[in-house]
Amino acid sequence: MKEFETIKRQTADGKKEEKQIFEIAEEEVGNFVRMGVGSGPTFGFCVYMGLKHCEDFFDRVRGYRIVSGGLAAMIDEAQAKAGLVKPKTINVEFYENPPALAKHDNG
Repeated sequence: MKEFETIKRQTADGKKEEKQIFEIAEEEVGNFVRMGVGSGPTFGFCVYMGLKHCEDFFDRVRGYRIVSGGLAAMIDEAQAKAGLVKPKTINVEFYENPPALAKHDNG
């Protein structure tokens, strides 16, 4: 069974929207297009980074993967060296449908 996360946004006119995105298995990655990666202390923060930095993120995103290494590892290492005790940082890769499917997808 696939894992789902509910993401939310508030539009410029104050309307609240939410949708579910699913965790993509490693063997399914080739069926999607990687949009980018968000790094932060929580899944919600990573979604916020996507909303802030990726055009039409909410409308385009379909799935995600939690991945290790990268920026999250660098942040955790720097915090440990500084003696800071913080929650572990995570990397979340976000994916959309390939262009051929995206034009037929209604969300």
